Amino acid sequence: MNLESKRRTASFSFVFFCILGAFSALAFILSLASLLNDQSEEIQKGVPGIDGEGPEQFARANSASCASSKIKISEFFKYFSGSGAQTANLTPTSSSLPWPQFRGAKRDNILPDYDKLALDPNLFELVWEKPLGEGHAAAAIWDGQVYLLDYIEDEKADALRAFSLLDGAEIWRRWHHLNLKRNHGFSRTVPALDENYAVALGPEGHVFCVSRLDGKLLWSKDLVSEFGTEIPGWYAGQCPIIDNGVAVIAPVGKDILMFGSDCASGEILWTTPNSRAWKMSHSSIVPMNFAKTNFYIYCASGGVCGVSADSVDRGKILWQTEDFNQKVVAPSPLPLPEGKILVTAGYGAGSILLQLNCEDGIFGVKTLERYSPSKGISSEQQTPILHDGHIYAVMPKDAGGLAGQFVCAHYSDPKKIIWSSGKNYRFGLGPYILIGDKFFVLSDNGILHCIEASAESFKPLHQAKILDGVDAWGPIAFSGGYMIVRDSRTMKCLNTDTARKSK
Repeated sequence: MNLESKRRTASFSFVFFCILGAFSALAFILSLASLLNDQSEEIQKGVPGIDGEGPEQFARANSASCASSKIKISEFFKYFSGSGAQTANLTPTSSSLPWPQFRGAKRDNILPDYDKLALDPNLFELVWEKPLGEGHAAAAIWDGQVYLLDYIEDEKADALRAFSLLDGAEIWRRWHHLNLKRNHGFSRTVPALDENYAVALGPEGHVFCVSRLDGKLLWSKDLVSEFGTEIPGWYAGQCPIIDNGVAVIAPVGKDILMFGSDCASGEILWTTPNSRAWKMSHSSIVPMNFAKTNFYIYCASGGVCGVSADSVDRGKILWQTEDFNQKVVAPSPLPLPEGKILVTAGYGAGSILLQLNCEDGIFGVKTLERYSPSKGISSEQQTPILHDGHIYAVMPKDAGGLAGQFVCAHYSDPKKIIWSSGKNYRFGLGPYILIGDKFFVLSDNGILHCIEASAESFKPLHQAKILDGVDAWGPIAFSGGYMIVRDSRTMKCLNTDTARKSK
């Protein structure tokens, strides 16, 4: 090889290695940017479906659940310095009833009377606030203690936490480690309480029961590994229920649709077969009485059913229908007078009005009406409220001009909207509660509205900004004049009794 050839070869090699180096540097920069982006997990306003988890892609692989069988549920415990206050210390006595579960004592989101309530939320006094892991799980209250399921992101801990209602001091915490990826937050369920027990259902289907006072672990169950549950998109949203010392859960697994477990021992006392291979939804179980029979209503991904709650045939399916077969269901069924039931969901599902009948102890069910979200009352996330024969709800985003508005309809004709809040009052996916004859509706940007409970027309009274964050979707809890609210990152306790100072 002559000198000129050697020079050309050397020049070619230099250019080649320069190009290779440039590509390598570019690949490194892109990889680093991707890594930093993944680690930052920038919080966005959590609009369901933004990450492709719409109805058509609802069933997700249980990637986190694959290793869940190796988790020792609630294995860690820590006691803090806080202490609870007994209800005797909360005045007035008439308002000191517990808020023991999702949607209150009767699971209807109604507190019948409270005569010390300030109607203007601007007058509510901030008692305390707590930072939380991103999510929509809400509080339950008993004997001056607030119980909340929380995902503590820095520690990757799925935790049940107990706080003092009066000062917010944490009393105890029980948790296990669980590696979750943010999916519009993490936890989104409300624990169930009674005098002795607290039952929680975590985002990946880990159910556990503790002694309510001291947090002692009594038992736990992994719905995925034990029952074959498929956790729905956006994690589990079903809130458990305690019925006379029995925890009632709907795993909707391979063989079992629902079961009752003794709170003291964890023993499964009864089961309901999943003969139609339904799947778990975000909806929660609701008690109902009709034809002198007590039963649990559950809306699964697949259909709606009534399961006997009476001791003679507890767990037996009394009636079922697949007329409402939706992949995404968040609101719970709403029991109505005369054996009617309103079942509703978002993503274009609208609502159906079911009619139960019973002859010689044999139940039947038929669909009276079916209507789209723009043709009748419906809801995407929150469960509607029944008051004085009327249904109140915030309309879903696919309800056309009524999207996000608070509306009223008579239970006998839910397709006919009597009034709506108008285009200037839209509430998104926020929760609402009825206290006495006043609705308190929380928009998802943290504005609390006081509205008269009138079937004649929309009558707004006052409003105030009470939360600074986004996605204030967690249900409101109320006890002893104290209101617990949250957005995606913060929980606040508000004193609604202007005649009483909390400090």
